[in-house]
Amino acid sequence: MKKSILFLIGILFSCSSLSFAQDIDSKLIQDITQNWVDVTNNEDIEGLLKILTNDVIIFSPNAEPAMGKSTIEEIYSPYYQAYDLEVTATINEMHISEKIAYVWTLVEGTRGPKGGNEFDNFNYNNLWILKKNQSGWKLWRLMFNSPS
Repeated sequence: MKKSILFLIGILFSCSSLSFAQDIDSKLIQDITQNWVDVTNNEDIEGLLKILTNDVIIFSPNAEPAMGKSTIEEIYSPYYQAYDLEVTATINEMHISEKIAYVWTLVEGTRGPKGGNEFDNFNYNNLWILKKNQSGWKLWRLMFNSPS
């Protein structure tokens, strides 16, 4: 009887520890999402590169996959220099496993030429796959499309 009770207590403790770990990971991933919003709104290429894995791939609509941080920098630096951006991201769904997580976000915002006063509204469904390593969670694969 005592062994059964100890076994049940052990299972409950393990489940609560797992839940606690997932709560921490969930918060960290929410922080990365907000960090992505911040670096995008500030057109901060260095900040963007810090939240990406070295082997990141971004799958943009009607474009070849952009592979690796150096390619991302080549694409996004001129984009950030040319446009003023203001975005928000709403997490619709998140699933976390030990080393991989996915997040489905709706990104909405405006984009216009620097110094201009005409802005386009946009929204994208984003699917982000994050990878956890010794330095924490990083964006590993990013895919997005326009829902309209």
